[in-house]
Amino acid sequence: MARQLDDMNRAIMKARDLPFGSARNEVAAALVREVTTEGPQEARAFALFALTESYAFSDEVEKAYLPFTQSVRLWDEHPELFDQHDVHSLFWSFKWMVGNLMEFPAIPAAQITSTLDDMRRRYQLAGNGMSAVNHLTFQWHHLLGDDELPAAYERWITTERDDFSQCPACEPGDRTAYLFEAGRYEEGIRLLESAEATSASCHSEPADRLSQLQLAYLEVGDAEGAARAHRHGLQSLPTSGELAGAQGRHVQLLARSGNHSAAWRFLDRSAGLLTKAETPADRLSFLLHAGTGVSVLRRHHPLRAVSYPGVPATTVAELDDWMHGEALALAAAFDRRGGTSASTERVLRAWSGEHSELRVDLSVLTGHGADLPAGRGGDLPAGRDEVAGSGAPDTPAGSAAAAAPTGSTGSPVGADHGTGAGDVPGYLLDETEHDGAPAGAPSTVPSAEPSRDQTAGRAGVGPDALVSAAESSTARGETVSAARLYAQAAEMFEAIDEPEAAGFALAEAAALASSLGDDEGAESSFREALALLARAETGIEYTGPVARAYARVCVSVGAVPTAVSVLGPLVAAAEIETAAARGAVQAVAGAAEAEMADEATTRARRATVLAAEHAQLLDTLARAQASAGQTDEATAAARTAAEAFAELGMVEDAAHAFWLAGRLDRAEGRLEDAVWLLESAAEGFAMVRSTAPRAEVTGELVEVLTALGRTSEAEDLVRRLSL
Repeated sequence: MARQLDDMNRAIMKARDLPFGSARNEVAAALVREVTTEGPQEARAFALFALTESYAFSDEVEKAYLPFTQSVRLWDEHPELFDQHDVHSLFWSFKWMVGNLMEFPAIPAAQITSTLDDMRRRYQLAGNGMSAVNHLTFQWHHLLGDDELPAAYERWITTERDDFSQCPACEPGDRTAYLFEAGRYEEGIRLLESAEATSASCHSEPADRLSQLQLAYLEVGDAEGAARAHRHGLQSLPTSGELAGAQGRHVQLLARSGNHSAAWRFLDRSAGLLTKAETPADRLSFLLHAGTGVSVLRRHHPLRAVSYPGVPATTVAELDDWMHGEALALAAAFDRRGGTSASTERVLRAWSGEHSELRVDLSVLTGHGADLPAGRGGDLPAGRDEVAGSGAPDTPAGSAAAAAPTGSTGSPVGADHGTGAGDVPGYLLDETEHDGAPAGAPSTVPSAEPSRDQTAGRAGVGPDALVSAAESSTARGETVSAARLYAQAAEMFEAIDEPEAAGFALAEAAALASSLGDDEGAESSFREALALLARAETGIEYTGPVARAYARVCVSVGAVPTAVSVLGPLVAAAEIETAAARGAVQAVAGAAEAEMADEATTRARRATVLAAEHAQLLDTLARAQASAGQTDEATAAARTAAEAFAELGMVEDAAHAFWLAGRLDRAEGRLEDAVWLLESAAEGFAMVRSTAPRAEVTGELVEVLTALGRTSEAEDLVRRLSL
């Protein structure tokens, strides 16, 4: 029996609440099929829009054009089926389609211009404003780089905003992409700083505009501004989708600022974009920006060994040549389509060898600055401020785990998932600078962060006062200062022979440094913190969280064997201590005396904490082993962790561990084994109503079942997501 209109609308809304990805695409497509064959027809426009939207923001963007054209045809033939929301959605989807068509060089220019002309005609007939049409016209001429570009830009920015205008958070970045290419850096910087002052945000912002801003600061010699924009951009990047261009700009910034090790780490994490991105235009953008960085790295390390899947290069020089060739081939395809040479000229500029280098100190903790070769300092000025990169308050989004390479949720090198006793809390995002001006706006006070000695002198004499000051700085978003205060406190605690307090203070400093991208400083500080805690004979339930954070940073800096070697003994020690603690509980079980009952409760609580830490350590070990290529060991550890989490009632943590094990089995071709593990993960996420990971793991499960020929089960999973 066909659903009622309200029921169908609720199902479509539920589908739109799912994260973008294969599961959402399957659900949205199933709903379109249901509405088309069974009704109600009044929901068809909404269902088609939901499918268009789902495809447009997934890695199947090329599929969006079919439901879009079906929507347009339905509007022409049956406008009575569209309510006011459907009409608005239809006109809004024109923006996605015209923009997406430009991203694929195989789409003929005639199809793009005809769709753009049709959009203009329909907007005029409907009485809509022309802001969106003029914006897309500018985008088209910007891609072409033709003589119409300056006029198209001016026409767009002088058109009055309306209900269909470009997202206000995205508009500044669209404008500065043109301004910076034209060399109008100061104008573009003012525009992006104004956007930062308003904290305008959306799915892709502020990550994308900050990636532009960091390079603009570099071009005008503002090393401190480049550091501030880079750090802020790092915090927003993990939650902003693929953003291939932004990823490439970070590689370029790190390479051109002398932070070569960090540049390689960033390229390693985003290496998949070398061969595949959501669209060909996205891949070209990554190749252009990251390629500029790699060409700089080639000047310093031409024979450095590299290895990336699908890339026939073994040295930096070979990688540079390959990226250059790939970029030229893609650019030629776009130029053939448009009849211009703009894309090729952009590639030639990227590999011109004319890009300047500017030393930018991105270190947070003392002794870990930019790794420029000795003797290059005279060639690379420090910019407007000698202490570059310390800057005004930065805005980390979380703990050390936030800086670790994670990919999508549950990936092998991701952070721990759950609420174990040692999880580092998220830090507060402060919107203001020292003087109360919005972030990104010019400050009226010196913007360089104080040194560790200066911050210590201001805060007080004793280490406890320094810790209190660090906590206050963290709450205000003054994260660089906070990290240095914690490190200073650690030194003072150690001087008075309090190694445990010193270890925890230094671990706090390391976590903050990692969240700001200073992985070298974080790695050495975590290592020292663990040594201090070992000297103090601190319990595993307190040492474990620090070791897990250290392991994640080790993975980030490429020291995966160190992560595995540190975690292995701790897992064994935690297992022994957990068994002993549980035995201690049994020793007083059933005691009638009140004092013994209290003792039993205390012992039981400690046994639970130890068991939880053992499971967390196992989970982190599994992810480190996966990163080391030890797939069988990682799968076994993940399954054991999942079962331990489940026994403790830590359902979401168990789901993440099952998910990891399922992904590993799938990667090894063990599809039948992967099904049960992925099913367990999906059930766990459903139990705790964790919608986004449930949808993602369900999408993977659908793909595995389909590969096994179990299509009816796959269809049933999709159906259940839409209920």
